[in-house]
Amino acid sequence: MKFVFLDRDGTLIEEPTDCKVDSLQKLHFKPGVFEGLRQLREAGYELVMVTNQDGIGHGAFTWEVFDEGQDFIMSELEKRGIRFYDVFICPHFLEEGCDCRKPQIGLVKEFIWENEMEPEDSYMVGDRSTDVEFGKNLEIRSVYLSNPRFPLEKGIVADYEASDFFDAVQYILSEK
Repeated sequence: MKFVFLDRDGTLIEEPTDCKVDSLQKLHFKPGVFEGLRQLREAGYELVMVTNQDGIGHGAFTWEVFDEGQDFIMSELEKRGIRFYDVFICPHFLEEGCDCRKPQIGLVKEFIWENEMEPEDSYMVGDRSTDVEFGKNLEIRSVYLSNPRFPLEKGIVADYEASDFFDAVQYILSEK
């Protein structure tokens, strides 16, 4: 199967200045996301969301608060006929050192084996160095959404640097 793994915050939705989508008022889709995801699905790609969500369940960022935003995102996509094959969420802080936080692949390792991923036809799209490294760790191509707040760390190189989400989609579709 060919997959497009997608980060959530900063890729599908705007990243709030405090990096927490803890209310619906802070949730805004990035331009081109609906049309781009639709085009990927029509081209035969399965969509998989992989997101690091620091500290869900700690303090005011409860699972209920997180789920409200996540459910809204999935509902809005579903209304437009866009379905994700699967969603993976790492709730840990970086300092916890888990193996499921991007760029580690522990969260999806079993998934890619069970679903016989075609690495030569699969991609990772995200706005952070960890997303690019995650793609490299999966041995698939990575697309970095240019983000002045989170520029690529020195030595990390994406297969493609996109100016926006729709540009990333056009790159993937042109590589078929």
